[in-house]
Amino acid sequence: MTYTALQYEDSVLPNDRTGTYNRLAGKYIHGIAACKVLDEETDTGDAPSPTLSIDRRAAEPLHRQVAKAVRRHIVDRDYASGAALPSETDLAGVFGVSRQTVRQALAQLASEGLLERVVGRGTFITTPRKARTGIVSCIVTRLHDELIARIVDGAEHVGRAAGLRLEVANALGDPDLERRCAESATVGADGVIIFATATEAATGTARMLQQGGLPFVLVDRAIASISADLVTADNVAGGALLARHLYDLGHRRVAIVRRAYDVASTVHEREQGFRSIFEDAGVPRADVPVIYAPGHLISAWDYLSLPSLADHPDVRAIAGGLAQLRPTAAFAINDITGVQTVLAAQSLGWGVPDTISVVGFGDDSQSRTCVPALTTVHQDASEMGRQAMGLLIERLAAPSLPARLVRLPVRLVQRASSGVCSAC
Repeated sequence: MTYTALQYEDSVLPNDRTGTYNRLAGKYIHGIAACKVLDEETDTGDAPSPTLSIDRRAAEPLHRQVAKAVRRHIVDRDYASGAALPSETDLAGVFGVSRQTVRQALAQLASEGLLERVVGRGTFITTPRKARTGIVSCIVTRLHDELIARIVDGAEHVGRAAGLRLEVANALGDPDLERRCAESATVGADGVIIFATATEAATGTARMLQQGGLPFVLVDRAIASISADLVTADNVAGGALLARHLYDLGHRRVAIVRRAYDVASTVHEREQGFRSIFEDAGVPRADVPVIYAPGHLISAWDYLSLPSLADHPDVRAIAGGLAQLRPTAAFAINDITGVQTVLAAQSLGWGVPDTISVVGFGDDSQSRTCVPALTTVHQDASEMGRQAMGLLIERLAAPSLPARLVRLPVRLVQRASSGVCSAC
C-alpha cells in the first residue's frame, strides 16, 4: 500500500479523512497555498506522486523513506534557507508513521546538512545549493594593506586546521570588482569572509550573498543596513584611549586627521570615541576640527623611504590644515595617516612631539619605523581573522544562527610621538 501524502493543487478534496491531513499540510513549508491529500489503498496503475510518499511494502526502513521524500520535496522546490518545518507530530500524521520514525528521518537529514534542528525553536531548512567544496573566499579591498594581510593570515591558520582552503580575492578598492568577486564565490565557495569597501555598493553585494544563501562574515567594517556576523576591534574604546592620553598630557586644541572619502564604520567609531572624551570634559567641538586628506592610497612598501613622501598630495594637504589650525595635537584615524601627519608637521619645521603630538590607530609596522615612533592603539588583526573564520565555520554548521558581533579589545601603545603640551 502506497501513501501519497501531499500533492499541490488549487483545490482540496472534500472529505473528512483528507481534511485532517490538509490542516496539517497547510502548516507545511512556507509558500504552500493549498494541497490535495490522497490515501490510496489500492494500486491504480498510475505512477505514484514523487511528493512525500512512502511504501509500506518496500524493504527500505520507513525512516529512510520519510527522509528521502522530505529531501526530494525540499530540493525539487528550492525552498529558501531558514524555512520552518512542521512539528514531528504533524509530520507523523502526514506520513502515517510514529514520531520516532520522523525523528530518525529528520536526524538523518540534519546530518546531511539539509536541515538544522534548534532546541526549543524547531527544525529549519538549510537548503545547500551545491556540494561542499572546502573553499572559503576571502574578499579584501587591497592586499598591500598590512591590517588585511594579518587578517588573512589569522583566517588561514584556523581554516587550515578545519580542513578548509582560503582563496583570497583582491577587489583593488573597486566596488564593481568586489561584487564580481562575490558572484564568483557563490559558484565555488562554501562561505565568504569580507573586508568590504567603504562604499554604498558594498550593501548591494552583501544583500546579493544573503539572497543567494551563501554564509558570510564581515571583518573590521560593518556594512550599512546589513545584519550579519561581524568581527571588529573596539574602535570607540580605542579612540577614547587616545583622547584620554592627549587630554592628560594637557592638550585642549586637537585635530582629527582622516581621508576625505573614507566612510568606513571604523572611522566613525574611532572619531566618536575620541570626541566623547573632550566633549565630556567641556572642550568645545570647534576645538576638535577635522583635517581632510585627499586620500591618495600609498603602499606600505613606500614607507621604506619616508623622506621621499614629503611632497605627497596627502602630506601637503595635511600640512596646510595644520598650518591653518595650529593644533597642539593631532589624532590620525589610522597609522598610515599618522605617519603622513608626522611628515606634514616636519615639513612645516615643527618638532614632534615638541610642537605637536601625533597619535595614530592600528599599531602597524609603519608606526614603529616612523621617526619618532608613533603613539597608537594596538588592534589584533590576526585575531580578527581567526575569529572571523571561527564564526564562519559555526555559521556553515548552523546557518540559522542569529547575527553575532565580536568586538575585540584594544590597548594604548605610548611611543615618542606624543608628549606634554608645551603651549598649554
